Amino acid sequence: MKSYFKIGILTVWAIAISNLLLTIFAIISEFYHLDSNNILLLFWFIILPIGWIIFINDILQNKIYNKTFWIFSMFILPSISQVVYLIQRHKLLRT
Repeated sequence: MKSYFKIGILTVWAIAISNLLLTIFAIISEFYHLDSNNILLLFWFIILPIGWIIFINDILQNKIYNKTFWIFSMFILPSISQVVYLIQRHKLLRT
């Protein structure tokens, strides 16, 4: 399967997974009032726009089903939708 991302697919997966993990750890640290919450949120605010740019660019450049759904899901649940999009991407592409 050919990858249409401008960067490697492993890098895209690393960005999506790290975004999801940072979201989970930031929620846990906020819940337990840990001191590392500010650092986690800083990294999350750095990685989140990078993921948005990569994934929205890929959605807009390729012919996929439910394009508007995926764009809206990137703004509503960005960390989860990036991972789900990578899993479902080969089924979404129209040839």
